[in-house]
Formats: sequence, C-alpha cells, structure tokens
Amino acid sequence: MGLFLGMEVIFESTERGLWSPSPSHPPLYDRAKQLLDVVSESFSDPDEPFWVFATCMLLSKLRRDERRPAVIDFRNCRDLTFALIGLLKLPDLTAPQSG
Repeated sequence: MGLFLGMEVIFESTERGLWSPSPSHPPLYDRAKQLLDVVSESFSDPDEPFWVFATCMLLSKLRRDERRPAVIDFRNCRDLTFALIGLLKLPDLTAPQSG
C-alpha cells in the first residue's frame, strides 16, 4: 500500500502533460501498470485490502480530474483497480486519427 501511495503522490505532483514517455522513463501509466502486475502476483484474493485501497485512491484521482465514468463493470476489487488505472492512460498521439 505504501508503494501505491507513493505512486499516487507522483500522479498528483506530476502535470498530466509530463505523463508521456521520456528518454529515461516509460509513460506514467506503464509504470503504474507494472506495479499492479507485480502486486497481483502476490495476492490470490481479488478483494485483498490492497485492491480496496488502490481503488479508493484511483477513484479519488479520477474524481479530482473530473474523469470518473458513470458506470464500470467489474467482478472484484482487483478488476476495478485495473479498469480505473486504464482510465488514466494517455491517448496515443502518434496513432492515426480516424474521422
């Protein structure tokens, strides 16, 4: 939980424009996802208190950024955490735009 709290501090203290990759760092979303993947291997219970904590932190961030969705389908807290972290992913600005 301490590592995730530290990551949340990074989310809050880093301007969204700096979440993109740099020569020395992958995108902030990728770093967060890597942490969650490692944690996921450690907990067999998908409703482990860590997932509840992470979900609360992410919902708080999304609310402050006015990016909280109306509905999210999920089966357990781990699924919800991964769905929420996906909402923080920046769009790929190098991909061709349709329209």
